Amino acid sequence: MEFEVTFYSSRPGNLVVVMDLGDQYQMLYGASSRENYAALLEVMEGLGEPI
Repeated sequence: MEFEVTFYSSRPGNLVVVMDLGDQYQMLYGASSRENYAALLEVMEGLGEPI
């Protein structure tokens, strides 16, 4: 299986990894602190399914 992986970061301390599997997308995300996590959730608001 081949797929494309793209990395995004809206600020130091957080990261989103989006995997394009061809017929679907999967996402992993995380942050190094609660402050960075809150900022990440703010940027990601409205994307995909509720988290």
